[in-house]
Amino acid sequence: MSTEENKATYRRFFEGVMNRKDMTLLDELLAEDVASHAEPPPGFPDGAEGYKLMVGVLHGAFPDMHVEIDSLVAEGDLVVGHHTTTGTHTGELMGMPATGRSVKVEGLHMVRFTGGRISEYCFQTDMMGLMQQLGALPSS
Repeated sequence: MSTEENKATYRRFFEGVMNRKDMTLLDELLAEDVASHAEPPPGFPDGAEGYKLMVGVLHGAFPDMHVEIDSLVAEGDLVVGHHTTTGTHTGELMGMPATGRSVKVEGLHMVRFTGGRISEYCFQTDMMGLMQQLGALPSS
């Protein structure tokens, strides 16, 4: 796959799975043995099943969640994107009851593609900023 094809698949992932909540795309876009370089939440399995569970948790906590890709860079089989995610916390998030607060959080997502599927990923999200916006941590 070319870098442009990988970038298009990356966009398709975020637009389809995260914004339109089309969870069926995960079976098509994630390799079954996808490797994560992010620590899964307690009790979550590694691989595609863990990723699917986490996306489901996010959709439940922020039903109006929208991910905007701010910038995208690709080289070979790697694609890196900077995102801004917005949403309203109207459902439980990992034991935290809904607050009704709107959030805006930035993050980075790095994905490696093998055969047109996501075979490896790493992400960093401003979790401290998210927790401050939800009122779980004091703002500075």
